[in-house]
Amino acid sequence: MIGATLRDRVAAIVRAELAKLGILTFHEHRVVLQAGPFVELQAVRKAAGLPDLARTVARPGAAGYSAAYKPGSLVLVGFVEGKATRPFIAFGGEVGGPGTVPLEATIDATETTTIGSSSSDVLLAEGAAAVLRVGDTISISPGNGSGPVAGVVTFSGPSLPDSGHSRGKGMTDFGHDLSCMADLDPAMGEVEGLEGLEQAAYRRLTTPRRQLLGDEFYGIDVRDFLSAEVPDLAQIPATIEAELRKEERILGVTTVATWDAKTSKLRLVITCEAAEGPFSMTLDVTDVSVALLAGGA
Repeated sequence: MIGATLRDRVAAIVRAELAKLGILTFHEHRVVLQAGPFVELQAVRKAAGLPDLARTVARPGAAGYSAAYKPGSLVLVGFVEGKATRPFIAFGGEVGGPGTVPLEATIDATETTTIGSSSSDVLLAEGAAAVLRVGDTISISPGNGSGPVAGVVTFSGPSLPDSGHSRGKGMTDFGHDLSCMADLDPAMGEVEGLEGLEQAAYRRLTTPRRQLLGDEFYGIDVRDFLSAEVPDLAQIPATIEAELRKEERILGVTTVATWDAKTSKLRLVITCEAAEGPFSMTLDVTDVSVALLAGGA
């Protein structure tokens, strides 16, 4: 007990001394240069007793964000656990201040990066532009008095990255695949079109994450929704949509989830939009099974 009390008193004294130096607060520093993730900084207020800092890393508030800072720009620096040996860049300069806009900025995610998913317009540089994706239907006026001409957005350059937004409504050839719902068809029959896509969607919803060799982000097991005493019906549609939209042939997903407390059964009515048209499936989910009741392929 005495040791713990002494430790607390010493810690309080150390925190008080660090507070005098401003270690527990944020201070402005000026960017001198940057080499990779490490930034050399110069203290703006030498009178505060803070030294210049070398090999300082950034810890921005938004995960997945990184920047190349402009030399001369101002940043706010903090210290991990109040330790002078562990400085980090917490924030950039104030809006409109010197060097507010970095030389380079990167936003990244391991699965999906979405910008303006609900926006009708996205500002690009100093102009506003409507978002057009491959497969969208547009009307263009040729200017010869004949009126607007309908068309479909296509892409004629290098292969588009598999970003989820390269799905084209003109890409209707889904190919052939072996019939496989929960397991391969013993007769080794083949499926195509929406039937094959429905089977692919079912497998995505019944394969636990990290169970598919070579793709640790593939699949969810809808039975996991029953791990809570009462399933979170409000969250289920978004989780299912996020998984099914990884399938590039699926353009949109709508899910209606209902819970029967008497039978402890979760019913999922899932409607998907694809290039060949819509299809739907109804799943009855229990702790041990996922039954496909109806399909619209």
